Amino acid sequence: MHRFSLALILFGIGSPLWAQQAFTVDEAVTLALRNNPQIVANARDIDAARSGARSAKALTNPTMLFAPGITSVSGSDEEFLFQQPLEVNGTRRARTEVAQATLQNTQAQAALTQRDIVFQAKTAYFGLVRARELSTIARSLLTNAEESDRVARRQVELGTRPGIDLAQTGIEVARAKRQVTLADSEAQAAL
Repeated sequence: MHRFSLALILFGIGSPLWAQQAFTVDEAVTLALRNNPQIVANARDIDAARSGARSAKALTNPTMLFAPGITSVSGSDEEFLFQQPLEVNGTRRARTEVAQATLQNTQAQAALTQRDIVFQAKTAYFGLVRARELSTIARSLLTNAEESDRVARRQVELGTRPGIDLAQTGIEVARAKRQVTLADSEAQAAL
């Protein structure tokens, strides 16, 4: 499953968990598993494989047919044929074992898919948390840079500091604003 579709499933619009803005990784995993269509498809595949395993244990159905009569002179008679196939040399057992192996393979694929979805959900969740934390840190650094710029501006006005320091603090404020913009865009992308 692609990360984009996982993000859409995990953080769907109108989701009650997303409306709270704060939820745990377990809630994110539960939401991803509940809304993923692959989980439903895997459950149906397992049911189909289980039915196939049950039907493989049964005897082969008899066949009945009407055929033109070979023994009649006019050829207008019909013969009724009833056949029950005889399975020898463990044919039914082999068919049953193949069906059981198919069932086990389907169950293993379902478990693998579920683990992959859990991994992707946790990865997406922690990526989002990391991006939000970086955005918070970038905003804090911007606040500090703006405060340093304000202090430097006041000291330049009082004449206790050279004007070049004001240019340097202005550059730091611009750099901090750029970092906030980048961090916010990364958080939005993670979302």
